[in-house]
Amino acid sequence: MIGPRRAGKTFFMFQISEDLTRNFGKDDMVYVDFEDLMCRVEHSELIHVPNDPLPDRRVLFLDEVQSIDDWSSWLRGLHNMGRFPIFVSGSSSRLLSREIATQLRGRSITRVVFPFSPSEVLQYEGATDRRALAVLHRYLEWGGFPRVYLSSSKIDLLESYVDTIFFRDVVERFRVRDIEGARIFRDLVMSNLGQIFSISKTAKFLKSIGVDKSKKTLAELMSQFQEAFMIFTVPRYSRSARGIIQTPRKVYPVDVGLFQPFSSMAESLTRRFESLVAIQLYKQHLLTAQRVYYWQDQHGHEVDFVVVGRRGVETLVQVCYDATDGKTREREEQGLVRASRELGCKNLTVITGRVGLHAQYRAAC
Repeated sequence: MIGPRRAGKTFFMFQISEDLTRNFGKDDMVYVDFEDLMCRVEHSELIHVPNDPLPDRRVLFLDEVQSIDDWSSWLRGLHNMGRFPIFVSGSSSRLLSREIATQLRGRSITRVVFPFSPSEVLQYEGATDRRALAVLHRYLEWGGFPRVYLSSSKIDLLESYVDTIFFRDVVERFRVRDIEGARIFRDLVMSNLGQIFSISKTAKFLKSIGVDKSKKTLAELMSQFQEAFMIFTVPRYSRSARGIIQTPRKVYPVDVGLFQPFSSMAESLTRRFESLVAIQLYKQHLLTAQRVYYWQDQHGHEVDFVVVGRRGVETLVQVCYDATDGKTREREEQGLVRASRELGCKNLTVITGRVGLHAQYRAAC
């Protein structure tokens, strides 16, 4: 199981453990939290102790396994013993099945656990059509992290989540030396969610305020933020690999609640709505051969999302929170039409917020 911190992976492990007690005893469930320093130091003992004391009927639950060095090789060795079922969780995108397929030779099944989606919140609330708009507006403000959704200290929790991801999954894991410089860069990235983010321009800005970071260093930090499930990026569509690599990407959070510590609801509402759609597309295509891009031509016309499969461009998606304004609607439609002609795609979708919010969200999620 992979996904962001605090999304519910450990809870799912305990649920699975409870279900398995029908065929195994409670004492047969072995849970190891590798965030515990002692577990990290002694993890090799699970394999290398002679006459391993774990009976064959034991079921292993290994939580936050990315915290140990060379975890993939170690996990392969444990799996090759063939003695017990193993459930693994981690807050690193390196645990994606396509990344570890060579290590476990196709003998793993991956489940992605994200915070609650809008449709899951609506189901939990039992929201009627009358209440759906209010529930979804609250979702845009606070997101879907389970504990945050139920807490009265939402902003404090969200701030602590950002800091925990940053310090544990970036600073500690990648041994970042210039912590303050990395924190400033993090804040710049998180303040520009839902927008095109230029590393070159950011490097120049940082230098102007006395933070001298090369573009290579900033690109590495950006990659680390993604691996830690803090953000993900959407590249600009191009028919050439060089074009995709050289152009700036759009940056989105793994949950819209991560906007809150860095920008108010009022100043980022449209970006939150676009990010919500981006997150749903990201989740849908995370373990598939499809890829998601944005499109932009030389005249500034833009389409928010281009879904590309093995046979080429499959879908164009435009997101517009308020489509009641005629000029806005015309601009969004014009971008779709131009992209449709250039990319040869007739499958066009417009997702709006202010009109038919409930139906559009359910369609998007």
